[in-house]
Amino acid sequence: MGGLKPAKVIKYAIAGCGVFIAGCGLFVAALVWSKLSFDSRIGKAREQFEAIGVGFHNGRRSAEGHVFITSHDPTFGTSNLVQVMPLLRNLEKDGWISEISLRLENSGVSDADMVLIQGLVKLKRVDVRSTSVTEKGVQELLKLYPSITVITNGFEY
Repeated sequence: MGGLKPAKVIKYAIAGCGVFIAGCGLFVAALVWSKLSFDSRIGKAREQFEAIGVGFHNGRRSAEGHVFITSHDPTFGTSNLVQVMPLLRNLEKDGWISEISLRLENSGVSDADMVLIQGLVKLKRVDVRSTSVTEKGVQELLKLYPSITVITNGFEY
């Protein structure tokens, strides 16, 4: 009866361990690469948004993909939204974000600006408290995004 010789068993065990360790190394490298790519993309996006006077962050600096666009500037309005929307759509298209929240409270947005907020598949929340956005503007936004949450002047849709 032939069977495996102890030397061959050891040889196969060592080879198996080597393959396992190499696989683990590749997995860790892929995670690190993904995190570095995410951080790089988010950093570039932050620079682009800040250049037009808009805050951009992703919560607890995690790779969860929920991003917040923030402006409390009373002069923030139509021209700013026209610049912000293509940047957001590009981030969405690239697959780097899973959810978008627009925090525009105390900004200069109006009813007319609500129609500019379009083409965002991952938009979940818009805060327009203390702006000139009326119920009419909120309704226009909800026509485009029926499942989002809109917070405005003390009530929530």
